[in-house]
Amino acid sequence: MNLNLKLMEIINNNNNMMIMVPLINLFLTMIWLLPLGFFTTPLLMFLFLLSYSFIVAFNSNWFMNMNWYSYMIILMMVGGLFISFMYMLSAAPNELSPDYSLTNFTMTFFLLTLSIMLYLKASKNLLIFNNDEMNLISNSKFFLSKFMYIYPLSTISIFSVLYLFFCLIVTVKIVNYLKKPLKLT
Repeated sequence: MNLNLKLMEIINNNNNMMIMVPLINLFLTMIWLLPLGFFTTPLLMFLFLLSYSFIVAFNSNWFMNMNWYSYMIILMMVGGLFISFMYMLSAAPNELSPDYSLTNFTMTFFLLTLSIMLYLKASKNLLIFNNDEMNLISNSKFFLSKFMYIYPLSTISIFSVLYLFFCLIVTVKIVNYLKKPLKLT
């Protein structure tokens, strides 16, 4: 129990949080860039997108202190990923061999090196913050949910709902099993 309290104290410390921000962004970039050149099959790309969406949801939950927003991200991303995964699985061949070419390796290595250099620069800049600035950043609200349904921003919410409804209708029309099968065998 004492170890858990110390761990929570370390996580809640503002100095450690501000140093962890570039590290989390570096980890997100690495997860996004590693499969870019090597894994071209729908199953592997689905797994990487799923892990990326979970990490983004945890990241938003940690920074904004709003659980419902991260739950909405997870539900929308996982639902959309499952629909697109099923569609791509029916259209793409069932191969699981990654593409190991020199061009893909060079591109991935260059992008990872660039992201590490950006991480080092960002962590160096965060060390010059004083404690008052860190407290101000950690106590400010990055996203105010009460403004989401007021007039200028409510149109964005309405269009998002309409877009999701349109995607649902299109997906149902594509996967209509009474007319034809989705995957011909």
